[in-house]
Amino acid sequence: MNTEFLSKKTCAVINGVFIIMVFFAHAWQYIAPALGHWTIFDNLYASVIGWSGQYIVVPFLLFSGYGVTTSIMEKGNAYARKIPSARILPTLINFDIAVCIFIAVNLILGFRPSLAQCLLSLSGWDSVGNSNWYIFCILWCYCFSFVASLCSKHSKEAHLMIVLVLCLLYIVLLSVFKGNQRWWYDTILAYPTGVAIALYREKLAILIERWKLPLASGLMALFIFLLFAGRKWAPGYNFFGSIAFALALTVLLYRKNLNSRILNWCGSHLFVLYIYQRLPMLILATLFPAFVSSHQYIYILVCAVITVILAIITKPMCDKISKLCKAI
Repeated sequence: MNTEFLSKKTCAVINGVFIIMVFFAHAWQYIAPALGHWTIFDNLYASVIGWSGQYIVVPFLLFSGYGVTTSIMEKGNAYARKIPSARILPTLINFDIAVCIFIAVNLILGFRPSLAQCLLSLSGWDSVGNSNWYIFCILWCYCFSFVASLCSKHSKEAHLMIVLVLCLLYIVLLSVFKGNQRWWYDTILAYPTGVAIALYREKLAILIERWKLPLASGLMALFIFLLFAGRKWAPGYNFFGSIAFALALTVLLYRKNLNSRILNWCGSHLFVLYIYQRLPMLILATLFPAFVSSHQYIYILVCAVITVILAIITKPMCDKISKLCKAI
């Protein structure tokens, strides 16, 4: 049996599952406006995408919070002080390279984003057709962990409270500036959930060992309730739903050793798959709208192939940039 609380390979496989779901969700954003007649498969597709909502990014935030905090606990202040160069800077540089490519593609396609839009897109606050809100969110989460590591003085309680309070402040501010665009902030609490799991994994392990089945069942039942409540009554339930889903995943994956070459590859190429998948979607939907509306599933297949090729090409560059940043 795997002795790791959350195996890196298992996390990569789960990330692989959910980045594929993100791909289908993004593809639908280009397909739906072009469709004239909806088939039963289109309706089913839309329903799955609609119900899954922003929960498909919860594992990314959960594992990031857990991974960063575990590294701080195991490597100490030396790692904590390197968070800006090891986490924040390479993510931002690689993201900005992708944004510049999207700007170039926009210009080639005849779109003219404003200078302000281009500049704000480099921070993730705006977009030129690229995915942006998650990168904006995770960059701030890294900042929160960095601040907590500097100010907590090795206190687990203080570390968790600092991250949690900063995430809550993020929610308040983003709800003001982004309003009803709730996807900017309604899943961020999965990050401090990952932080808490890393900080208290020994106590949580004892609890899971004794009560795994009832814990998993109860948390999944709670998540399903909050999922329905968020759609039927008030979107505010999604804040608690993200926590419940994160905890349910943790219990279900506890000391599991999942393995899949394809999903593991997708999980290990998470960033490049996430950030470049909209490129073929945008280009094909702009140049061939009739093809998208009449051959939507071929469109998805073509986009998937191109995305994989882009991931293979760009991953070495991203790794090189990350390595250079860590050496700072």
